[in-house]
Amino acid sequence: MYWAVLAGMYRAVLAGFAGQAHTDRMALIGSTAAAQSYADDVITRTDLWHQPAVGLIAAGIALAALFVTIVSLRNSRIWLLQLTGRRAAGVVRAMEIVTSPNGDVLRRPQVAYTVATGETLIASPLIFRTASKLDKGSEVQVRYAKTKPARMVVPGFGFRHRELICAVGGIAVAIAVTAWYLSL
Repeated sequence: MYWAVLAGMYRAVLAGFAGQAHTDRMALIGSTAAAQSYADDVITRTDLWHQPAVGLIAAGIALAALFVTIVSLRNSRIWLLQLTGRRAAGVVRAMEIVTSPNGDVLRRPQVAYTVATGETLIASPLIFRTASKLDKGSEVQVRYAKTKPARMVVPGFGFRHRELICAVGGIAVAIAVTAWYLSL
């Protein structure tokens, strides 16, 4: 008897659905306003690109790219000195050698050069490098600051092309990600 009742209910449900097309729900709603409201609900569902996590990920990528840019530009004053500093001929008097905390051996030259006022200075660039093509006694082109002649840079201890490439790449990625997210 129990199975007969369930079978009868099943036949009644199937008979109810058999005559309805997939759009009959809108016809059963009864009004145009209700049908439009149903259509609006389907259209305005939040999609994947407008989820808060996507915005946070895009912001994280943009901030990481800007961080790369800032780190790459940390030596921008040395770049300017290398590009616009006064020129002088110098001689490497010695190589200063230190060991970094991670065990790398770092070098920088001590260079003697004569500035425009006729004063002879002995100075070292600010940056250490792991490798150097300079040896004691080798001649080198020095760029120094007009106002502080002891601030100097020599080739190999200033500008690196990869720093400029990373800085430009970081800005480009930050702009691209921001523009992409704002266009969604």
